[in-house]
Amino acid sequence: MSEQLKLREFIVHVTQRWPILVVFCLAGSMLGWGISLLYPPTVRATTELYVGLNIENIQPNNNSESFAGPRFTNADDYKNWQMANLNALVYMDEILDETLSQLRAVDPYWNDINRRQLRKSLHVYWRNAGKWRLVAEGDDRLRVAQAVTLWQDVIVNRVHQAVTAAESLMSLEKEIDGLSLSLAQIAARKVELDYLNQTLLTRRESLLQNTSSETLNENDRWSIWQPAAQADLGAVWSSLSQAFPVSDALLQDYLFWIEQANIAIEQEIRSTDAQEKNLEKEKLELTNYFFQTSDTGLGLSENLEVEKITTDVPQFSTIRPTSTLILIGMVLGLLSWIGYWMVVYSLPSQKKID
Repeated sequence: MSEQLKLREFIVHVTQRWPILVVFCLAGSMLGWGISLLYPPTVRATTELYVGLNIENIQPNNNSESFAGPRFTNADDYKNWQMANLNALVYMDEILDETLSQLRAVDPYWNDINRRQLRKSLHVYWRNAGKWRLVAEGDDRLRVAQAVTLWQDVIVNRVHQAVTAAESLMSLEKEIDGLSLSLAQIAARKVELDYLNQTLLTRRESLLQNTSSETLNENDRWSIWQPAAQADLGAVWSSLSQAFPVSDALLQDYLFWIEQANIAIEQEIRSTDAQEKNLEKEKLELTNYFFQTSDTGLGLSENLEVEKITTDVPQFSTIRPTSTLILIGMVLGLLSWIGYWMVVYSLPSQKKID
């Protein structure tokens, strides 16, 4: 109980002397402000980019969705994803490596700077599409200007490559879809030709077993003619149709005609196989090129626009940690005040505090 009373007495005692607290905090703040004047300033170089996205002209793009994962339900989702994607792009290793390569080409100073150090000095600030600010921070005015200028150039060039690739992907996707449709039609055609070939071979076996008559009735003639007529054998069919035996022709004539039809069908199958192989090869080449182009496109929209707002030199500003050091000084002043009163109050002559 006595300890609680002492604690309460201590709190009341020190709070009644709040002006001393103010003095300690002001002294700490002034000390922090003074240190900030001695602290080496940071130079900031800033350039600006224009970022635009025409969401009214967006077409379905499987490539973008493959990068994004979920299917977008509205234009805002798509726009936000494109902005986030661009924000990630500016810090990619590929971008920073190219920036560092160009920096080393103009100034030997950058030979001792690695990618991690460069990334730490670069920043991008944005809220939406429109104006994006690229910032480089460091101790040297010339070097931060070099960094932000070449970083901006690399970003613009890389985005232009990605947008061009995205435009190519749309046409490549249509070509691949067209080839897939053609291959599906060829597959159906091969099934049709195989069926016709087997049907005529079956009719041939049936005719060879027919010893009761040397001619065919109309139903039997039709069973040979109809499948061949429906198969659309192209130019070959013209000569076959003209050579089809007349109604009173002998069985040997039909057997000969079936043999010629089988030969024509086999030729058509081989031609179809060759066409299928060529289309498959073309589709494979286009698919490989599609994925290569997709890697270049990085999922960016073909409707994305990124340009420099100005080609003037970067804007410079000086940054000092004044507010941070003042706050730290104030906190240290507060802690010093608390420590002071704890020491004073613990002295045997505590009644002399008054």
